[in-house]
Amino acid sequence: MFRKKNLKFFSTMLLTLAISLNMCIVLTIYATEPSDTTVPEEPHNRYTLGGVHPEKIHSRAAYVYERKTGTPVYSQNADEKMYPAAITTLMTMLVAVENMSYSQMISEPIEYPTILSGEFHGSDPNFRDVAAAGFTHGQANLTVWDALIGMMLPSGCDAANMLAYHFGQGEGLERVESFVKMMNKTAKQIGMKNTNFTNPHGLFETDNYSTVYDFFLLTDYAFTRYPEEFRRVTELDEWVMPYKEGSTPPPPVRNSNFLVQDTATNPYYYEHAFGVKTGGLPYYQLQNADGTWGANIPGMANLVSIAERDGFEYIIVTAGAPYHPSGERKANEQPLHYAFLDHRALYGWAFPSFAYVTVLTKTDPQISVTVIDGEADTINLFPQMEDEYRALLPANLDVLSIVDIKPIVDNKEVPAPIAAGAVLGKVEIRIKNQVLETFPLVTIEAVEKTQAASMRTWLRETFFNEVMEAKVDGNGMATEELFPTGEYKLKPLYTFLLVTAAVLTVALIIMSYARKYQKLQSERGSTIRRKPPNRRIRR
Repeated sequence: MFRKKNLKFFSTMLLTLAISLNMCIVLTIYATEPSDTTVPEEPHNRYTLGGVHPEKIHSRAAYVYERKTGTPVYSQNADEKMYPAAITTLMTMLVAVENMSYSQMISEPIEYPTILSGEFHGSDPNFRDVAAAGFTHGQANLTVWDALIGMMLPSGCDAANMLAYHFGQGEGLERVESFVKMMNKTAKQIGMKNTNFTNPHGLFETDNYSTVYDFFLLTDYAFTRYPEEFRRVTELDEWVMPYKEGSTPPPPVRNSNFLVQDTATNPYYYEHAFGVKTGGLPYYQLQNADGTWGANIPGMANLVSIAERDGFEYIIVTAGAPYHPSGERKANEQPLHYAFLDHRALYGWAFPSFAYVTVLTKTDPQISVTVIDGEADTINLFPQMEDEYRALLPANLDVLSIVDIKPIVDNKEVPAPIAAGAVLGKVEIRIKNQVLETFPLVTIEAVEKTQAASMRTWLRETFFNEVMEAKVDGNGMATEELFPTGEYKLKPLYTFLLVTAAVLTVALIIMSYARKYQKLQSERGSTIRRKPPNRRIRR
């Protein structure tokens, strides 16, 4: 009897412990979060939009950009350093415009001191026979606006120095030097990473350099922030400068950008262009270590222009076209002959080659993800946008043949509940592995959690704490920053209650067994006392 009841006691105790342990295991299993399966992003570069190339051009470097859609369509040696020549004056004008309004410029007097001409009569052959606006020293009837036009239309180096002197700080030529520092500071603010200016006019110096991409940034910035001022100047055909009273009126200065010169004898005119600036060097010379100057090095023709047509507006910057020497020119041909031809050719290619087409709409489902513990097994994700995404793409081609729409989700499995409008990934619109645009991927409808899953969540949040671990730095040392591991353990209070319950259960079983054992012993003792004595019957 004792052995059977003892076995029953131990069986009950083991069953209680097994039930408690099983409860812990079950809750721990449902407390574990699903694993993260993030899709890595792929690197991308941009060179040509859709692989649609123009015909070969004469310029060594080029950058073509459509402003209305914000799309670069062609680049060639865009980050290669080049000598900018007179397109430098775009920065000179920008600094001036940022320091004075148009109304001030047309009335603000400007002086032309003699010291500003000294560099044009020195020993440096690169600073001789320079283009000039034709101002006279001491001329008192000139305004800042006159100087801007004198600099931008005929590339007047005298006008560039006058503006630098006017807006610079210090004494004498220090004013010009301080203005050049302002030019470089502005270049950095715009993002011109491969640019350094050493003078305001662009005459050749080895440390005066830039790139066609940097000059695109400059041009786009200038025409975005100050479109009225820059268009007023750069689309002018000619301008009659003020002159001293009693002197012979000078001829008007003409715009050196023949893309905007509407004359019967101009072969370069492009009716849709309205700027911007030419920059040419017929040759340049390098100084030897002994101070002498080397032989003439063939120069280059640079050009920045903007044209608008059919709702599109292109900026084109080219550099390094051959400078057209006078001995090789035909009638009406200009020094920047090849640069003008390149811009006409690039406009003739760009405008008809690209169209603004619909690529994606907000109602196009992109991908579905699995829902864990949800009333629905999957949910579709849609691009978050206004109504549709349109892009500048090669014309007359099927969009899907050249565009790759790539959805990327944070996790392929997402636990419920999921709210409507929840961001669960993104979609990249690519062309030739180049990202055109990125949109978030969101849910349209909500997915509620099942009742069973809600109960498991309640049990997990009620009885468990998530395990946190310290992040490790580069030296393998633990930091104070913690991150969740996705694992859970029973809260100390419930661990204590569970252990206490188990102990109490065991104690109650033992006490019950002890009472029963005591009662059994008591009953056996009473039976022995009531038994009559064993008497023998005598015969």
